[in-house]
Amino acid sequence: MQKLRGDGSSALATIPKRYLERDGVLEDGEVPDDQNIAVDRLDERAYVVLVDGEDGFPDLSECERVRQMVAEKLLDQDALGQRQRAD
Repeated sequence: MQKLRGDGSSALATIPKRYLERDGVLEDGEVPDDQNIAVDRLDERAYVVLVDGEDGFPDLSECERVRQMVAEKLLDQDALGQRQRAD
């Protein structure tokens, strides 16, 4: 569990270095000085952090976890988009 910290008019959260290392973000074990990120609000208390790469920011529609959540949502609906009831 991490703590959200205040920083003037913003708040700070951290990303574990092991995640950044796994994704090839770090250079010599450190975060590059010129690394750009984008933060977007998805919903109430839900945010996404995107790390800029060689091809720009990743497209969320191509993110495996997002695709999995969409598939689960679709499977939970009938052909008209109504939530299926368990009988």
